[in-house]
Amino acid sequence: MKDSGNKKRKERGSEGVRASLSLKNARVLVAGGSGFIGTHVVAALVRAGVGEIVVLGKKKASRVIADAEAYSTARFTFLDCDLASQSSERVLKGLKGFDYVFNLIGVTEQDMPHPDPLRLMEANLLPLVRLTKMLDWASIKGAVHVGSNAEYGNAPVPHREDAPLRPTNCYGLAKATTTTYALMMTRGGWAKWCVARPFFVYGPGREYGLVCEAARVMSGGEKFVIHGKKITRDPVFVEDVAEALVRLAVCPKATGEIVNVANGQEITVRAIAECVHEAVGGGGVLVDAHARAGDLLRSCGSVAVLMRLTGWHPRTTLREGVRRTVAAYAKSMEHRMVMRDIGRTREKNEKRR
Repeated sequence: MKDSGNKKRKERGSEGVRASLSLKNARVLVAGGSGFIGTHVVAALVRAGVGEIVVLGKKKASRVIADAEAYSTARFTFLDCDLASQSSERVLKGLKGFDYVFNLIGVTEQDMPHPDPLRLMEANLLPLVRLTKMLDWASIKGAVHVGSNAEYGNAPVPHREDAPLRPTNCYGLAKATTTTYALMMTRGGWAKWCVARPFFVYGPGREYGLVCEAARVMSGGEKFVIHGKKITRDPVFVEDVAEALVRLAVCPKATGEIVNVANGQEITVRAIAECVHEAVGGGGVLVDAHARAGDLLRSCGSVAVLMRLTGWHPRTTLREGVRRTVAAYAKSMEHRMVMRDIGRTREKNEKRR
């Protein structure tokens, strides 16, 4: 058994080496590289030694790219581009010669009933449609479109990639539509998408969601309400997710496939909140309440396909991941407070003049 375990670790390590070699000096497009997962994908590409990264996203990402340039030999181009707008096609028309492509653009709004389902559908589907239409697929070796575990909805766990989809909210429906489109275009020979379905992604850089909201509330000594103490999630650290997406991009066998990105462990929301409670030093109180309309009740992904294709395995434990997430969130909040105080001081000085 020990020899078998060592063999598997060596295989996973060799897959990582092969991914780095494939990306050496490559030209990569990251649509949504200014977002939470996107910035970590950019960092993973930098570590792999890519030659050039073109990022499509919001202007605030320019700071992220500047930080990456400080320790990278890669060339960076940042384009402020809204792919949900038809005008973005003029930008895409001039982008040629990519080796790999990532599409992480999406709007995550899971409240039900959703106030504007059509807008949500367009925000998730149109960027994929425009990328598929405008990119020069002849030069592209691999491409990853990021879907969501919300596509499975309340289907039985563990969720396998071939499971019937039962989305419980408009976001899950929108993502399921993007998956259908990506696979239709790929299997028809007009694209080369692999659809990755991340599960409960958390980590540094996210400033909303369960972990950060629990940290904010409990660090202030307040009550944090858990909606549905038996509700489960499959938490996976964002750096592990970024590594999985990069490995899928350089894996030829992943093209045309749906691949879960998860830990493969079903953990209650309460257990996750208890880890946050520990990370903030034991402040605050956990309070149980009923689940909300549209909530996923159970979530756990099978990672057999991902491991078979890429040799990937999660490296970060929940306790370590939550600790790092809470620390990064606290630092971000401190920075915001400092910048707010600086802004107030400037306003006072200007009024005195």
